[in-house]
Amino acid sequence: SPKISSSVETKEEKPSGAKEQALSEMMNRIKETPESAIKLKLSIQMPTNKGGLYLKLSQQKKILHETEIIWEETSPAWKEFQIAFQEIDMKHPMKLVCWAKEEKGQKTSDFLGMAMIEISDLFQFQSNSSLPLCNRFNAPLKDMMLFFRGIEITPKRLSAVSNNVDL
Repeated sequence: SPKISSSVETKEEKPSGAKEQALSEMMNRIKETPESAIKLKLSIQMPTNKGGLYLKLSQQKKILHETEIIWEETSPAWKEFQIAFQEIDMKHPMKLVCWAKEEKGQKTSDFLGMAMIEISDLFQFQSNSSLPLCNRFNAPLKDMMLFFRGIEITPKRLSAVSNNVDL
């Protein structure tokens, strides 16, 4: 049987060192701007929902943002929010977890699904990009998707920086 050379498999990708350097240069420019942030507008789609859903974004056990609870919607869309880049560790992925409550006032929440997002990937997402939500073992869940309804780097002049960096 014919062998597939590794150069064929990776010919479209930048060498990891060059990719990391481009990301590092871009992130340094963004970090030098104290008011820099990423604005996100997220939604999920799922087959059924009889309770309340909310999202929690974290990194290395540090909570970056928690959305409000939306009740009895199969495609809840949360209000736009922003996270300051000073709060984000560029070297670690962001964990986004969808939680459910069965009734108002309930103190505990049930895990529904999660997505792990590399910070460099956030700069490549466009509005209406989507990811499957996964179980705790990272296996995609059927009919459960996370949608990026809006994604923007602020201030706007930094968006041009991220758009000009080839990741």
